[in-house]
Amino acid sequence: MYTMLSLTTALGAQACVLAFSTTDRASFDAIGSWKQKVENEVGEIPMVLVQNKIDLADRAQVSK
Repeated sequence: MYTMLSLTTALGAQACVLAFSTTDRASFDAIGSWKQKVENEVGEIPMVLVQNKIDLADRAQVSK
């Protein structure tokens, strides 16, 4: 599982992509804390939530 990059990488960010895996429930459950970390470091910026591995629906841990 990936986590947020260092503060020096985040400085000056104007947007953020938060991604989680269809096959990893923990990555979905962590989205809230990742969002909070971004906001704590760079303030409120536009964010997009991306679900990857949607082609692995038979192994899905996250659904609608």
